[in-house]
Amino acid sequence: MGYELREYSFGETIGKGFNLYFNNLPPLFPIALLCQIPSVLLINWQPVAVKPEWGKLAIFFLLNTFCQSFLSAGIIYLVSRKFLKERELSFNQNMGSILSLIMPLIMLSILVGIKVGVASLLLLIPGIVVSLGYSVASNVLVIERKSVTKSMKRSWDLTKGDKGRIFLLLLVGVIIVACIQQPLVYVIRKILPTGKLTVYLNLIVSAIFQPIQSCILVVIYFNLRIKKEGFDIEHLIQQFSLVGERDRSVEG
Repeated sequence: MGYELREYSFGETIGKGFNLYFNNLPPLFPIALLCQIPSVLLINWQPVAVKPEWGKLAIFFLLNTFCQSFLSAGIIYLVSRKFLKERELSFNQNMGSILSLIMPLIMLSILVGIKVGVASLLLLIPGIVVSLGYSVASNVLVIERKSVTKSMKRSWDLTKGDKGRIFLLLLVGVIIVACIQQPLVYVIRKILPTGKLTVYLNLIVSAIFQPIQSCILVVIYFNLRIKKEGFDIEHLIQQFSLVGERDRSVEG
C-alpha cells in the first residue's frame, strides 16, 4: 500500500492515536493488565498504608519501574510497526525485542525523572517544559535504537518549538480518557460495595485506558519527524525491518 507523507492535524493526531489503540487493543490490554501487578501488591500490603515499610515500598518502586518500562516498550514497538506497516503483529513473536528494550528504558525513565524533578523544584512550569522536551525520548530509543543520552538529546531537539502543541494534544487526550473512564469507575463504585474487588476492577479499567497516551505520543513522534526532517516512511520501514531481523537472529 502507499503511504501519505504528511503531518497530521491536531484533531487527526488525536484520532489516529485512538485508532492505533483500538486496532492494537488485543495485545496491548494484557500488557497493561500485567503492569498493574505492583499496584495489586501494594494494595495487599496493608501495613504500608498505616506505617510505611521502606523495604516493601522499594520493591514496589522497582517492580513498578520495570512494569512501566515493559509497557512502554511493548506499546511503542508494536504500535509503531502497526503505524508503518498497517498489519497485525504478534506480541509473542516480538517478545525478545521488547524485553531487550526494558533496561535502557528504565535508565531513561530514571534520568528523565531526575531532570523533571529538579526542574519542578524551581517552579511548576520548568518541570512541565522539561517533561515535554523528553516526551518522545522513549519513542526515539525504541524506534531508532539510540542510546539513553542520545535519545534524550534527540527528543529535546525534535520537540523544540512544539512543546505547546504537544502539551495541548496530551491534555485533550487526558480529558477524553477521563470522560470515558470516570463514569465507568463511578458505576463500579455505585454497584459494588467498597472493598478490594472494587479496587481491582478500577485497576482493570485503568489498564484498559492506560496505553492511549502512549499511542498518541507515537503519532506525535512521527509528526515531528515529518515536519522537521521530511521524514521518509519507506526508509524507516526498511530500517525497522532490519532491526527486527537483527533481533530475531540474536534470539536464534
